[in-house]
Amino acid sequence: MMLLTAIAEVEAKPKRSCCIRRAWRSCCWFLREASGQNAYAHYLARWELEHPGEEPLGEREFWRMRMGEHAAEGCC
Repeated sequence: MMLLTAIAEVEAKPKRSCCIRRAWRSCCWFLREASGQNAYAHYLARWELEHPGEEPLGEREFWRMRMGEHAAEGCC
């Protein structure tokens, strides 16, 4: 009986850690999306679809353009 209990505990641990890892990845994804940190990656994906073969903005230029638009709208 104790052997079965020990085996059940060992089998349950990977499932828990898997759930924790999945929850952590989901939380990180949500925070990156909410903060706008993934904006450049989204820009590149859309650029590739709409402008194949053309050179997209570099990351620095993208962020300058993006922050310039927000500053023009008014901050705070």
